[in-house]
Amino acid sequence: MFQNAEFWDYFLNTLIYSFGSLAISLGSGLIIALAINHVAHSRLRDAYATVLMFSWAIPLAVVALIWRWMFTGNELGFFNMILMDLGLIEFPIAWLSTPTFAMLAVTLTDAWARMPFAMLVLLAGLQSIPEHMYDAAKVDGATTFQTFRAITVQYLRPYIAIVALINWMFAFRAFAVVFPMTRGGPGVSTTVFSIHIYREGMINFNYGYASAVAVFIIAITLVVATFYVTKVMGDMEGQ
Repeated sequence: MFQNAEFWDYFLNTLIYSFGSLAISLGSGLIIALAINHVAHSRLRDAYATVLMFSWAIPLAVVALIWRWMFTGNELGFFNMILMDLGLIEFPIAWLSTPTFAMLAVTLTDAWARMPFAMLVLLAGLQSIPEHMYDAAKVDGATTFQTFRAITVQYLRPYIAIVALINWMFAFRAFAVVFPMTRGGPGVSTTVFSIHIYREGMINFNYGYASAVAVFIIAITLVVATFYVTKVMGDMEGQ
């Protein structure tokens, strides 16, 4: 298994996909959570959060089909229509037929599907921060960035840890997004481990090899999760 050159290509694709999705979903979730938390009226805050949570209830396969249409590589695709109307491009971009754009498309789709969970957890963390901490920072003359780094980020660390671990684990074994959108193509540019296992086990009937790759995924996930949880818990106890 490890001597197969394509195996490491799939491993790299999986890392790019999973960590890319994590970074985008975590970053966008934090920005949206901060924006909602600054809404003055609590009912309006709850309404915004509820609306954003609707996208989390949509099955991943349905999300993938919707985004596949949005990334359609002709004039009817949503993104091509927008870019052409704005005059940014002259001809449609073949999003899902170009290796780089295809990986970007599936990564963005996965991140969009996981963003509401990140937003919800981080919003809960923001609402748990004592208000007097911010009042004390204002009295001390701290800037907005200093307040964000010293108070907001520090209080959000355990919440960020939860979001990062769960979103990464789900993205690492993703199948429902990539398969409906690209089938792992063009070529093998978006073939992640879950697609590779499906092909080897369900199409080539190479059950032994597919099982070995699946065990490898489980081992990687367990190692990363154990190290991450241990590190985060150790840092929290040391504070």
